[in-house]
Amino acid sequence: MTGLHQGLEQALGLLDRLLGRAVETVLAAYGTDRDPRRGLYLDPEEIARLVRLQPRLPFRATDERSPLDLLDPGSRPAELAARFRLTGFDLGVLVIALAPELDLRYERLYAFLHDDVSRQRPTVDLALTLLSASPGEKLARLEHFAADAPLVRHRLIRLARCRLAEPIQVAEPVVRHLLGLGGLPPWCELVDPGDRPAEPAPGPRVYLSGAGGPAKREVALSIAAAERAPLLVLNAGTAAETLPQVEPGSQAESGWPHADPGPQPESGLPQAVEAGLLEAALRDVVLLVDDVDELDDHGARRALMRELARRRGTTLVAGTGAVPDGFAERPVPDRQAACRVLTRLAQRVLPRHGWDDLVLPADTVDQLRELCSHVRHRDQVLDAWGFGTAASPGRGVTALFSGPSGTGKTSAAEIVAADLGLDLYRIDLSAVVSKYIGETEKNLGRIFDAAEESGAVLFFDECDALYGKRSEVRDSHDRYANIETAFLLQRMDVYDGVAILASNLRQNMDDAFTRRLRFVIDFPVPTRAERLRIWHRHLPAKAAVEPGIDLESYAERFKLTGGNIRNIVLSAAYQAAAEGCPIGDRHLLHATRREHQKLGRPMNGAQP
Repeated sequence: MTGLHQGLEQALGLLDRLLGRAVETVLAAYGTDRDPRRGLYLDPEEIARLVRLQPRLPFRATDERSPLDLLDPGSRPAELAARFRLTGFDLGVLVIALAPELDLRYERLYAFLHDDVSRQRPTVDLALTLLSASPGEKLARLEHFAADAPLVRHRLIRLARCRLAEPIQVAEPVVRHLLGLGGLPPWCELVDPGDRPAEPAPGPRVYLSGAGGPAKREVALSIAAAERAPLLVLNAGTAAETLPQVEPGSQAESGWPHADPGPQPESGLPQAVEAGLLEAALRDVVLLVDDVDELDDHGARRALMRELARRRGTTLVAGTGAVPDGFAERPVPDRQAACRVLTRLAQRVLPRHGWDDLVLPADTVDQLRELCSHVRHRDQVLDAWGFGTAASPGRGVTALFSGPSGTGKTSAAEIVAADLGLDLYRIDLSAVVSKYIGETEKNLGRIFDAAEESGAVLFFDECDALYGKRSEVRDSHDRYANIETAFLLQRMDVYDGVAILASNLRQNMDDAFTRRLRFVIDFPVPTRAERLRIWHRHLPAKAAVEPGIDLESYAERFKLTGGNIRNIVLSAAYQAAAEGCPIGDRHLLHATRREHQKLGRPMNGAQP
């Protein structure tokens, strides 16, 4: 028995003793002589022997220990018994039915005890006889095969018909679990939620409605992450097409000599779905039943919901129909559709920078980190601590990045979005503002709605024209411009996401806007020391540079922003590459001169 999982060897040892006693009893009753035609006819001598014999005698001694008593509490069989609240008798039935999967000699032993070489699997009658100590106990044990008994209710065993002559089959997931074989059927998938943000479930049974499968799966993974458990995905649509339906009346038949188990479960649940539910029951997982709408036929959907209502542990169902009784609804946003809307009206900005790339005053960096902290902890502050009131309906975090062009506002927005694990979309104002009445408001509404659904960070770059001070109404144009501004104010009040506004001219901002902003962060022109750091950062280590370039003199003489310095270094690099030589002073000075020409200001005596 080497190689068997811990606990099975002890249980099989007990089974071997029971079978040995059973064989001895049969031999004593029938003798060793076996007529090859036996079973085809009954002679008077055999009929007389049958009349004299008691009902098939139980083979277990009254002091025999049950399999459950022999097991290490940490073994798989003991863990299975605890999970499904099995008795020692229940576990004995599983061991008897499992034995032929481990050693084919048990098939021959069972055929001998059945007195029929074609019946090599244990029957209900044989299991009752082997595990009972008296005829009365055997009769009482029949209740362990009732429809509401743990073995049958949890579908650990399968019975075609609930009769004494029916063979017992251990469900395939249970066989693999007890033998430690692992693996899942193709319609099930076990997913590790990884390090994604945790999202607690609103209840033990949740119906995910709304968006398509990928978005619902992401929500399910976040819920599993909160519970620190794997996610088992059962594709109900695929499972329904894989195996036939459960035969009506297969779980219980009338006429059993035991107490009425009560109403029987409705038929119609596909066997593959049953197998998937059993896979989930054998593990500590969060269960997601996906594609449940495919089970509308044959009443299978109703049968599944009844099964899930009895399941312990967090259970998620993804569908589009009505919310089943006992399930809490979660509307799931369609992030993919929202991103498509944003792509039409905005430009996605891929993160290229990290916190170490920022060359800003320490207080500015601190404010950026505080902004991230507000986003991360808003659920705790607004919900758990009760700060989210009707007086402040918006849950969003809005900020103004104010400063001259090239001071790092866009880079800071990239870093904030990346730090929060969110996408960043830069708003193209030319695609938003429209000369047609009401069209600007529609575009803004689409942008904010899509950003809330996708969880993206909005970055309104150079927003002065859109957020300028409201003017006196002198004509219809002024009136509609003010309507657009009022709409924007109202939309920002109820916005639940993160919006960053960038402006070169803070003094032109409407006071109503600044009042609604959580953060106003200044991006000043860099100091000499900061400019020197920027010069060094924009010259890569792999670049071919002439020795002796005095970058300190560049930082001292030219009061430029980081964006200007980046342009100068890049332009100098292209010039040097065209000449086939390293980057030198003459390249940097020439590029600096060109940059000053673009800015429309003198270069303070520097030579070209």
